Amino acid sequence: MLLASVWLGAFAVLTPETARAVDGTWQGGVAPLGNEWTQGTNWNSTPPNTVPDNTATFANSAVTTVEDSISAPVSINTIQFLSSAPAYLLRTLVNADFSINGTGIQ
Repeated sequence: MLLASVWLGAFAVLTPETARAVDGTWQGGVAPLGNEWTQGTNWNSTPPNTVPDNTATFANSAVTTVEDSISAPVSINTIQFLSSAPAYLLRTLVNADFSINGTGIQ
């Protein structure tokens, strides 16, 4: 019985945590790269400072140029622009991969 308990305890510790989709709202403007998509501090998300991989929401932000300038791949399910959002420029630089795999742009 003790051996079974130890094995189950070890299994629980070694089982990877379930992946969670992260939603985030663009705020931008945080140093050192205030317009960098892949910098977690530019997003208001849960957990904090995490780049979204589910829905990226764009509302009214002073930083309207959003870049992937450090060649980090970006994969997102949905990009959503709220009615209050100004015009945004989304661009990738330095051969970065940027893919939208879910609902698309709303």
